[in-house]
Amino acid sequence: MLGKLLKYDMKAISKFLIIVHAALLGVAVIISFMASYYSKGSKSNTSFSVNLENGIGSAIFLILIIIAIVIFIGAYYGTYIISASRYYKNIYSDEGYLLNTLPVSKDKILLSKIIMATIWGIADIVVIIISFMILFKVTPSKISSVLRTAVTSDGETFWSMWGSLIIVLIVTFIIQTIVSIITIYFSITIGDVFFGHRVVGAIVSYVVISFIVGITSGLISAGFSSSHAFNHEPDSMEAAVKAMQGIKVVGTRLMIAEIVFMIIIGAVMYFLTRYMLNKKLNLE
Repeated sequence: MLGKLLKYDMKAISKFLIIVHAALLGVAVIISFMASYYSKGSKSNTSFSVNLENGIGSAIFLILIIIAIVIFIGAYYGTYIISASRYYKNIYSDEGYLLNTLPVSKDKILLSKIIMATIWGIADIVVIIISFMILFKVTPSKISSVLRTAVTSDGETFWSMWGSLIIVLIVTFIIQTIVSIITIYFSITIGDVFFGHRVVGAIVSYVVISFIVGITSGLISAGFSSSHAFNHEPDSMEAAVKAMQGIKVVGTRLMIAEIVFMIIIGAVMYFLTRYMLNKKLNLE
């Protein structure tokens, strides 16, 4: 049943989001082409070596950049707004009456919507990264070559030095995406208590929850960082290398602490959301 719900949720929002993300990639390709066309012999190998003395070319380029920025913002935040709208309409509008007649648990309903929004949230970042790669003419082979060949002063490769931190950062991003989605759904669920003012209640709830979580996360990070602070400036290359290694260790531990904190917060909000959907759902 979870698979059917997920398929239904994906189908409901994917058409619009596919168009938005395709537009983002299309604009990136056009900007890259226009930048290359108007570069006129520039020695730079990037897409942004535009000859700004060409008035028409620079004007078109500037317009495309503005369009790209708008689409970037729209694609990223639009995914969350559409996911929130989908959650609200599917549970608290007329669709909610039908959904609640189905022999399906609130867990499956919630998981379907969380998985759907997470997939598109991750897709946002992937598409944005690909768009920047197109804009700056960065290919996967170039990135792979740099990661393999870049060597630190003590002989370590870039990946052996920073690989663990990068992996933890990726995991942190995925967890934060999931928790952000749960926060939105939890806020909408709380908004249901404000009968007649559900949208306002949801927005206020989201602002308050985000503020509290942000402050708590900041305090944890500040406390963690201060307890691992470096007491002196490196006075040699060897000391600098050790300092960089220390930064990697501290950064990795800090991200792990952030992951644990976000998992706890996400779990609390998830179970509270499920409880309210089971016990406090108001479809009137």
